[in-house]
Amino acid sequence: MAYPDRLQFVEGHKYYDPKATPETPRWFNVDVKLVRKTRLLSLKELREYPELANMRILQKGNRLSITPVDPREWAFILERLK
Repeated sequence: MAYPDRLQFVEGHKYYDPKATPETPRWFNVDVKLVRKTRLLSLKELREYPELANMRILQKGNRLSITPVDPREWAFILERLK
């Protein structure tokens, strides 16, 4: 669950945002936990599966570091590409 980043309210902090208020925060944190690791997969390998043809990561112009993965695509990867 997302919650407001408290540092956006700390004047003088490098993450301070003067437009943010406690009632209308602009920056949020989420806590993440490693559930399971998978082996590294190349784009070439992902492209071999027609079921993954619509993955954003495989579309022209997308950056690897910020591309979301649909839960159904992730399930496919975990099941088929172990």
